[in-house]
Amino acid sequence: MKKLPLGQPPISAYLFHAYPLSILAQEDRYLPWFYSTYIQLFLFPGEELKFYTHPYCTHHQIRHLYLQTCPLLEARSIERKTLAPTPSGLGVWIRDAIERKCYVQIDVDFFHLPNRPQYQRRHFIHEILVSGYDPVTQTFLCSGFDQRGQYTTTALPCAILERALAWTKEYHIQQALNSGERLSPWFAAAMEDRPSIFLYKYLRDQYCLLDLASMGEYLEDYLEERDTSARQHSLAKPRSGGTWGLGIYAALQQHLEEAKDGNASFSPIIWRILSEHKTTMQSRLAFLIQRGLISPHQTPTRQYQALANRVHSVRLALLRNRHSARPDTFSATIRTLAAIASEERKLLTMIRTLL
Repeated sequence: MKKLPLGQPPISAYLFHAYPLSILAQEDRYLPWFYSTYIQLFLFPGEELKFYTHPYCTHHQIRHLYLQTCPLLEARSIERKTLAPTPSGLGVWIRDAIERKCYVQIDVDFFHLPNRPQYQRRHFIHEILVSGYDPVTQTFLCSGFDQRGQYTTTALPCAILERALAWTKEYHIQQALNSGERLSPWFAAAMEDRPSIFLYKYLRDQYCLLDLASMGEYLEDYLEERDTSARQHSLAKPRSGGTWGLGIYAALQQHLEEAKDGNASFSPIIWRILSEHKTTMQSRLAFLIQRGLISPHQTPTRQYQALANRVHSVRLALLRNRHSARPDTFSATIRTLAAIASEERKLLTMIRTLL
């Protein structure tokens, strides 16, 4: 069996983060780059909360390849139609890629994948990460979300994967229209560069350094609610209309106000990202203290841990009550978010002075 190593990704709310991060997380060598990068948040109306990681990530097209800026990862995008005309031929190509120590991220139809919410229920095109192949059992090792929303890696028979690969963009769009499914405003842009295949290769002979200057800039942008993409406009055209940094709390409060009044649907992924952001900041502080870059006596580690726990509790409460929450439940959460925003501003301002 050929099995490429994977670790537990620190960010798993979105698969386009989870897949490359799980490759990097096989060792701790990526942490200096990770802690220098995953700081800023942004939110556009009608969309989900996201991390800002590089100049292209505010746009919906995926051709830019997430995490291509990490020096430990070689990332390439290939048009699927240039590789193999049939799903079985594509399966052979994937096996060859794994033999070359390349992880393969590819779009499949989740209608055919067991242990997925869409299995035999609706056609849903999304990416999986293939990291291994067993010629004896004729299975691939594939990562993604299971029925419970947990990020996991399981064995998938080759025949099933080949069925899941047998889709076209035109067929998928027609299926969605025939079922009366409402397509998101960003759907066309997101599908523009699909189907594509991403290849990731872990570079063991490279290294990355902690960038304190970049960390400080991201943290300042977060505190000042500043559009980070505007500073990097020479690399990618900034997208206007977003909310940045600490400003996202007011946007989240508005989201809950609309949900309370029945004018918006509750979005669990927003609160998962918010919780992962606090967990990442908490582990970043521990990392900086361990490296001797900030003083444990001057750093409000316990206070930030308490804040992270509070955000986590808010997320769990919203998840428990999302189908039956009374308006006063949302109102209490809105007040809690305002207090969390005020506390985080105070703590991160203190931390910013230490860098």
